[in-house]
Amino acid sequence: MANCQHSFRHGHAQCGQNPELRTLFYKLAHLYHTPANILFVFDGLQKPAIKRGKKVVTIPPWLTTYFKDFASAFGFRTHEAAGEAEAELAALNQLGVIDAVWTEDSDALVFGALTVFRRQSVLMYSANGLAQESAVALTKGGLLLMALFCGGDYNISSCLPTGH
Repeated sequence: MANCQHSFRHGHAQCGQNPELRTLFYKLAHLYHTPANILFVFDGLQKPAIKRGKKVVTIPPWLTTYFKDFASAFGFRTHEAAGEAEAELAALNQLGVIDAVWTEDSDALVFGALTVFRRQSVLMYSANGLAQESAVALTKGGLLLMALFCGGDYNISSCLPTGH
């Protein structure tokens, strides 16, 4: 959804009426013809208000309601997480409720997702594969440490006590 919004940030007038909605519609139409059983999970009200030391927008993007309506019309299931969608998806993946998480956000691995797809061309990462690959050999703790040091959404400064 965010990718749709960002791709039309500039030059909106040359793209026709409602290019973001049209793009979402065609992406959902494409997914409809895949053999996958898809569940869309959205951020909930308990999503963190601060990431990397900065306030984040907690209001859902304007496309969210339309996206949910389109997804429902195509027969896809939708769910609102209590907090971050990636954390919810990771938990569902760990429990075996879903086979994989499809997201551009690498936090899904840090939250414990076992299998993550990125981009439509499907680059698959698995927690077991990362742990067993000799060039990488990252455990769950190693992934967390890497996220903290490399400045993911949850870096070291966001984990330190603030004195409040």
